[in-house]
Amino acid sequence: MSRFTVNALVKLSTVVMVLTVTLTGTLVQVGAATSGTWVQVSTGTPPGREFAAMSYDSRRGYSVLFGGAVDYSSSFADTWEWNGTVWTQRAPAQSPPGLIGHAMAYDSLRGRTVLFGGSAANVNSAATWEWDGGTWMQRTLAVSPSARLWHAMAYDSRRGRIVLFGGGATSDTWEFDGTTWTQVFPFTSPTPRYGHAMAFDSARGRVVLFGGRTNGVRAADTWEWDGTTWTERISIAKPYARFLHTLAFDSRQGVTVLFGGDHVRDYGLGPINDTWLWDGSQWTQIQAPYAIGAPGYRMEQTMAYDSARGRTVMFGGTDAGYPVPIRYTDTWELSTTTAVKADQTITFNQPYDQTFGAPPFAVSATSSSGLAVSLTATGQCTVAGSTVTITGGGSCSITAAQVGNADYNPAVPVTRTFNIACFPVGMTFAVPVGSTAVEASLEFPSQQSAPGGGCTGAFNLYSIGLYVATLVGTGTFSATTLGTVVTASMVGALVPPLEAVTFNATLTLDVATQTGTIVEVFATPDAPVTITVTFAKVAHAYVITGVIVTP
Repeated sequence: MSRFTVNALVKLSTVVMVLTVTLTGTLVQVGAATSGTWVQVSTGTPPGREFAAMSYDSRRGYSVLFGGAVDYSSSFADTWEWNGTVWTQRAPAQSPPGLIGHAMAYDSLRGRTVLFGGSAANVNSAATWEWDGGTWMQRTLAVSPSARLWHAMAYDSRRGRIVLFGGGATSDTWEFDGTTWTQVFPFTSPTPRYGHAMAFDSARGRVVLFGGRTNGVRAADTWEWDGTTWTERISIAKPYARFLHTLAFDSRQGVTVLFGGDHVRDYGLGPINDTWLWDGSQWTQIQAPYAIGAPGYRMEQTMAYDSARGRTVMFGGTDAGYPVPIRYTDTWELSTTTAVKADQTITFNQPYDQTFGAPPFAVSATSSSGLAVSLTATGQCTVAGSTVTITGGGSCSITAAQVGNADYNPAVPVTRTFNIACFPVGMTFAVPVGSTAVEASLEFPSQQSAPGGGCTGAFNLYSIGLYVATLVGTGTFSATTLGTVVTASMVGALVPPLEAVTFNATLTLDVATQTGTIVEVFATPDAPVTITVTFAKVAHAYVITGVIVTP
């Protein structure tokens, strides 16, 4: 696409924008703790322009600006530096030609500002230039990206590489180590685009890319480059689709700043002046469109982050006004601050111990901030909302958490653990009316949770007469649960005055149907005796429904 075609598109955007500029933007806050204030710090110099490029020289403490043009013509070949107080025009012995749509990034390892590409006198360039603070030098390189304009570059300080992406109709990724341009071929990439913007997030080691014009439309996608892979990032809130905007990484606050550009939205498009922050997981708008006190709505401006003073510096651009556009000569600085958050605590009462088969029950946890608390469970239960469902015998731990928001720090999570008995403490086995069998009671006075689920402990066996329960056996058990069924392996012995006989037993209980079996094998002196008892719960007791003795 020629720059004249782009110019026509911009002018068309401007006509619609003029009709909709009175609309009020809506401030979207998604829990960010960072806010910012734009302050105009200079006007008049450098001369107003669009399509310049700027980067911050951290070794010398200057924001370096080069080139740009007025209405796609009268390209500038001048070099300016901003020290936070005044702009100073430099007069190097040589410099690149007048350029528009070029890109710059500062190589902090080598102390050089690197410029690539752009368009000079309607001819796209593939030249690489470097500024050392005193002069520009064109590099002679065997391999280079193709000639292009409206691409984007950022310096990956962790890996010592300048990363270049896109421009024109390209979607290629290149890296420059100060000696060689190398094209890399990731498995996935953003679509071909131009007019996008990039910045390097030094806190997370990612190059962040947003927007641009792709396939004839403005884009609103966010991508990150980790040196190997481009990954698209999804945020519920995000800036309007746009191109010809700017990005810079605020290293003090750990956020990428986006400003302005040529946007599109319902019932409006054209230059805008909103400000957004990307924290690596979500976009947050901190300055609504057309807000009073903000820089004028614009596109094609330049921006860089002054890490020594903690300021995002923005210069120039145009409002693309019709019929006479403004070419801004103003310099603005964004100062970001992080609100001091309050601490919060969680109140979470200890749940009572439970028995496998018990119905779901509710727990309650609250935060001192009034923010909603989330609950998660591990072990032999699940939690949905505030409702806990027992899934097995053993134990369960429920953790209450509150992650905080723009006003509150995350609360210290609180974990409550409770035991889940595999069996009721006492199981009374009644006999049908008219039966000559002896009623019995099986008691589990202590049940401890076993690692990985289930229970262990001791049991007592009682024979029940008229108003009298007589202890007839004791032992230990180990129980497991699966689905609604609990199965226990029991080892015990009869007690005096009964004959000293040991026995093994398997107790199976389905807590859903409240039916089960007990298979007991007694080691009598003559031969083992097996007693199989089936039972079902009726009212408050388990009624014996069958007894089989073998041999």
